[in-house]
Amino acid sequence: MFEILRSTTSAMRLRIVRSVHGLVLRKMAGSTKTESSGSKCLGSVSAASFLKLSSGLHIYSEFLETANVGEKIKATLAAPDFGGASVTIPFKLDVIPLLDKLSPAAEAIGAMNTIIPATEGENRMLHGGNTDWLGIRESIRSRAPSIGASAAALVVGAGGTARAAIFALQSLGAQRIYLFSRSLIETLDVWPAEGPAPTVIVSTVPASATTTDSTNPGAVLLPLALFDATVNGAVVDMAYKPAETHLLTLAKSAAPNWARVVGVEVLLEQGYAQFETWMGRRCPKHVVSKSVVEKYFAAA
Repeated sequence: MFEILRSTTSAMRLRIVRSVHGLVLRKMAGSTKTESSGSKCLGSVSAASFLKLSSGLHIYSEFLETANVGEKIKATLAAPDFGGASVTIPFKLDVIPLLDKLSPAAEAIGAMNTIIPATEGENRMLHGGNTDWLGIRESIRSRAPSIGASAAALVVGAGGTARAAIFALQSLGAQRIYLFSRSLIETLDVWPAEGPAPTVIVSTVPASATTTDSTNPGAVLLPLALFDATVNGAVVDMAYKPAETHLLTLAKSAAPNWARVVGVEVLLEQGYAQFETWMGRRCPKHVVSKSVVEKYFAAA
């Protein structure tokens, strides 16, 4: 159990919850293009909702943008008024060496997205947790509760979020998990012929990294064979920009009976868990959801 450092007027006047938001460097047409990972927009909405809910608790949030895990992040974590952080790609693995402990889930996954300040005796500690897997698991449970244990599931991607997806699927009882990524595309024909087709698919890559256009060589081609329309399944796309991704569009046409989970739903679920970890209280989900969803689709 973590001893969470809670915000009270007697123990701490100010508690900062920062969102460590990185920059993704991608090579485009021979040059290097720097682009946002896409989470700042949603993060700002979540932060606004957080502030509304935290009225009277002397809490405020801010964003920290940086291209690497350097002195800027180290100074932030060491600040006496630091109260926690939501860590986005590409730092879910890189920040780990700066932490004192990982939760069992974060350790098993090998990636984290939540930093929690804690005290052990006289020592101030930084604990790393992972709520990504909870967001994935709860999204599947809420949209497709009848699926239960799946004979097979498929994860698109191979990074830190893919690890969280695998952990979530294992917790749901998936007996076999396939990986589908650009690095495996030449050696894996979707899944082995002798294996069952997946009834749960989770994509953990940016929307721009996938395509249904066979003439697009710069993205992973999503084949119709991903979906078995003869069974009820669930497809989750962690990307939330845009809301309607190539994968979700393909699912709608290839397997209309499958439940489709958009990225903002997963973001909300993992955010609820983060809120409760930092605050030590239940998150008023309906209030946060209403605020985030309204602003999300208004900006779409």
